[in-house]
Amino acid sequence: MERSKLYNTYNCSAVFTRIHKSLQYPLPATTISSEKDLQNLSDKLYETCLPKCGINRKFPIDFRDLPYKYQGLSLANLYLHQETNKLIEVLSTNSTNHIMWKQYRLGLEILQIKTGVMECVLNCDYHKFSQSYVDPTWITTQWEFMWTNDLTIKGWNHKIEEQRVNDNGLMATFISAGYRSDKLRTLNECRMYLRVITISDVVDGDGTHLCPMAIEGQRDEGKTSKFKWPSTKKTNISAWYVWKDALKQTLCISSTHTKLLTTLGVWANTAHHEWHWHHHEGTGYLYHKVDKHYRVYRPSSRRSMHLRKPVRLFKSISLIKHDHLPKNCARASA
Repeated sequence: MERSKLYNTYNCSAVFTRIHKSLQYPLPATTISSEKDLQNLSDKLYETCLPKCGINRKFPIDFRDLPYKYQGLSLANLYLHQETNKLIEVLSTNSTNHIMWKQYRLGLEILQIKTGVMECVLNCDYHKFSQSYVDPTWITTQWEFMWTNDLTIKGWNHKIEEQRVNDNGLMATFISAGYRSDKLRTLNECRMYLRVITISDVVDGDGTHLCPMAIEGQRDEGKTSKFKWPSTKKTNISAWYVWKDALKQTLCISSTHTKLLTTLGVWANTAHHEWHWHHHEGTGYLYHKVDKHYRVYRPSSRRSMHLRKPVRLFKSISLIKHDHLPKNCARASA
């Protein structure tokens, strides 16, 4: 175009029907999250093309994007075109049977796991969550656009319920405590490795103390999550110092104790982790899940005196089916 010797009319036709369209076509599939980057791209193009069309290269940007009827050039804003067409693609396939809608919902669920938010991610503050510690993706750029312009999509409101009274999301708790940027990203990496989302995931069955394994960065293989977590590697030692300090600073009565400042109450909803140990307060029995059964342990009158503190002993007495577990049993930590 810079070396073109054609008439202005032909150059205009090339710009409006070929060059500009070739930029618009792939945009809905891209993850260019910065409006400024796309604006710089279009500015470089129009600095060359507009004079060849007989138009001043300094033509105001706002008028350049306007339709002809408002005396504009009808050259659509590339960022708006990218994000609005993403929404159009999603809304046009808003059906439970459409493969693209299934993939979109799967992507939202994965993003919810990666951000650790309790609500639907598209309804959460983008600048607090995704921008701080999640890498940009096709959905995060859409999330940013929707949050900035106060837009919502109806029909998908997947929510992770608070599992216990006084429960809350770990990442929301860290953010409220003032953690940002690099430290927040480190905390999220530790959380992803442990496969935990809420405070109740890192607290014992009584809801009074942090679990030692959660503090030390050891994944509890005795609890299995119903969610499919991305494969993650264990982070370095320094990251776990940040994690340990953050847990105690935000949740415990002091940095030297593991007792919670606010004790968690009764279980209100089904936990995403399947607990393998349960305790019946009336009988004192322990129930340990083994495959599709529970092994029942009765408390013994004897106590082990080999340790510093006396430990209550239990004796295995029977094996019951998984659906025979007493309803008033509480989840317990072994």
